[in-house]
Formats: sequence, structure tokens, C-alpha cells
Amino acid sequence: MRKGLAALGIGAVATAGLLWVILNAGPGTPPADQPVALIGDHAPVLSQAVGLPGPGGTGTVTVAAVREWTQARYLQGLGEVCGDSCEGDAWLVRVIAPYPFDTRKTVFIRLSAFGDGNDWPPVPSCLRAVLVNEMSTLGAPDVPECAQALGPAQRRWQLPFGMGLL
Repeated sequence: MRKGLAALGIGAVATAGLLWVILNAGPGTPPADQPVALIGDHAPVLSQAVGLPGPGGTGTVTVAAVREWTQARYLQGLGEVCGDSCEGDAWLVRVIAPYPFDTRKTVFIRLSAFGDGNDWPPVPSCLRAVLVNEMSTLGAPDVPECAQALGPAQRRWQLPFGMGLL
């Protein structure tokens, strides 16, 4: 009985320590050698507007741009990551996957909040500000002032080792 309680105590302390390390590893600036990826609707125009070499790829920060939320499920399996957060009036959803040495962030943006995109370029300055803001950090930056009227951004945590989403 005593050994069982001791094992449970050690396991609880180890689990708490691991969670603390994971959750405190998230915010920060993406390393310069880790590219930012931009995929989805209007990706070539958006990439050019923010100075990326081109759409696609993989990176520490991935921005998935969709006209409407129903299109998120077609983006390389990322729709499952966004889940039911990508519904309704939401316009920006951040999914942060904190790992001790390899934190990643996926940002979902509903472009219809900024117009239909048929008249881009130029990309609306507010959308460009939101993209640059999100790509500059692994954390959850403040929403630019021009986008405050769209409502708050949503944030989800993707737990490591397939433990689910918060």
C-alpha cells in the first residue's frame, strides 16, 4: 500500500512538472531558421503582401487562410486541429502546440471578415497587420487595433503525445 502511494505521488509530481515545462515553453519568437508557412485561399497574394517567398511549406508558425470555416477541413488535415472553434462568427483561431523544444502554432483566419478577396491585391492593410502580428510570435499576441471590432481571437492548446485539445 505504501509503495503504491509513493509511486502515485512520484507520478503526480512528474506529470505536473512535465505539464509546467510544456505550457511554459509556448510563447516566444520563432527561430529565424524555421520558416513561416502560409496555406489556403489567396495564399499567393497573402504571401506576397507579407513578404514570404511563396505559399505552402511547413514551419514553426502555419497560417491557414480560408474564405469560410467550411473550407478549413480541406487544408492538409488541419481542420481537425481547429475543430468546432472554426465555426460561427469567429474570425481568428490560434492552436498552440507547446513542446519543450519544438513549439508550433497554427493560425486559422476567416478571410470573409476582411472582404471577399476578389479585389485583392492590394490586401487590406488590417489583414496584413494581423498576418504579420501572428507570424512574429509563437504566443498569442494582442489583436491589432484595426481588427478589434471583429471580436476576440480564440486560442486552443494542442497537448503533446496525442493527448487531445484544450
